[in-house]
Amino acid sequence: MSKKLKIALVLLGLVLMAAFALWYPYKSGNVPEWRLQVIDEGGQAVVGAQVNQEWVDPIDDGMVSVDSRTTDARGLVLFPRRVLHNRLALGTVRSAPSSRIEVCWHDQFGDIGWDGKAPGLPPQLVLKRGACPYG
Repeated sequence: MSKKLKIALVLLGLVLMAAFALWYPYKSGNVPEWRLQVIDEGGQAVVGAQVNQEWVDPIDDGMVSVDSRTTDARGLVLFPRRVLHNRLALGTVRSAPSSRIEVCWHDQFGDIGWDGKAPGLPPQLVLKRGACPYG
């Protein structure tokens, strides 16, 4: 193998490694596990309501991801920890992880958010009477 070919192969290898490093996903934060109780205005547990969690993962180009769970007999719902990723080629993440929860149930609605700055996630969501404003 000629010296020029060896140099070209080494350079090609270095370029491929650099491209791989720029596009390889790395952990850039997370939304913690969220245990939430949903109650009505009277303080009663809301049983069987669909609860939707939204969060943005930078690697998905700002697309919002959604997961739905149903409240149990005590009005509780548990969303797992969401690990967020980024790529060096996309730049650095300038905002903290965040998440939002929305509920529409029997002419009641409510939402609650977490901006990544608060030390903990809100443990309870009180629904309000009215038509669901979430589309």
